[in-house]
Amino acid sequence: MYVGLDLTAAGLADASGRHAAVRAHHAQRRGPRAAGPPPGLAYGLADFEQLAPDGAPPEPLPFADNCFDVICCSLVLSYLKQPQALLRELQRVLRPSGTLVLSSMKPFCDMSVIYRDFISQQVTAEDVEAARNLLRAAGHIKLKEEKGYYAFFSEEELAELTRAAGLRVASVHRSLGDQANVIKALK
Repeated sequence: MYVGLDLTAAGLADASGRHAAVRAHHAQRRGPRAAGPPPGLAYGLADFEQLAPDGAPPEPLPFADNCFDVICCSLVLSYLKQPQALLRELQRVLRPSGTLVLSSMKPFCDMSVIYRDFISQQVTAEDVEAARNLLRAAGHIKLKEEKGYYAFFSEEELAELTRAAGLRVASVHRSLGDQANVIKALK
């Protein structure tokens, strides 16, 4: 079962659209004699700030303890006032020996590198326009980082947040043209 959470309905719609192709491919591969349903996909809105609201008791994620084998938390922590609250919840819902993959843009990253890498692989006018929209959005994010609205994490900072949540850092990598830090952690 795949469960996708996002802060925005647009993010969920994007994920759902991308996964529609996965469902179609799976159905085609299975053929008429295959047994069982296709892989489950579920989506939900989540306000991760409610995990540690100002002056109120935290609201846990709506999942049982130790229920996920793998969790991917991509480029989320930087936008939270209290990222440690989300990491504690992810640790709670991750099963023993489960894997958490966590990422953050590195401080003072160069978003134009990501744009150039993306645009070099795209061929349609629609893809090029999508890349330009990505770069525009990245510019707004960088301005907010400079003003202190967001906090992008170095490899060391991201590893320390992970360890403070009770997880063991297994490896640290760079991604997105060397502009993002990625941690693989184990419970």
